[in-house]
Amino acid sequence: MSLSRTELRATARLWLVPVAVVLAVLALLVATGGLRAGHGATGRRAAAGEVLELARWRLVVHDVELARDPYDRKADPHLDVHLGVTLTGDRSTYALPSEVLSVTGPSGPLGVQDQPSVVSTRSGYDPDVPQEVTLSYLWPGAPATAPGVVRLLVRDESMQENFLTSADWEVRPTPVAHLDLPCADLR
Repeated sequence: MSLSRTELRATARLWLVPVAVVLAVLALLVATGGLRAGHGATGRRAAAGEVLELARWRLVVHDVELARDPYDRKADPHLDVHLGVTLTGDRSTYALPSEVLSVTGPSGPLGVQDQPSVVSTRSGYDPDVPQEVTLSYLWPGAPATAPGVVRLLVRDESMQENFLTSADWEVRPTPVAHLDLPCADLR
């Protein structure tokens, strides 16, 4: 049983529209990067010592340690993150936004405070001047032994136009990278 030319054209037209729609959707996905490999909610995996290039910062995380204030042994312990920081923007700024780097455990929050204190030999950041910095996160109720691994989440910034106060940088909520680092116990 063979189809006549008219029946063949009618069948081809029925299939042509859905196939064209599917191909158009696939082309749109490819063009917008929808089929590219994603990094999930924690960003790509990075290693200690790796240079992390952000929109206006260059970070190199060295290590993490759990320590206690040597002058006040009764004080709560703190988690110290040692890193190199370079401002790559064009204007000096007084601080690295605290939201750019956050501390968690591989399986969830550790209970450290969100706002770290910053230990640095300089105050503020000038463009293209590297400096070593320690971010010290207070950790009330830290466990008796240090966790084997601490996860650092790195977030990037983007320029946001604000017509009331001019342009300003805003930290994006999704991490662009994460580092799983061993945590030394120096208490």
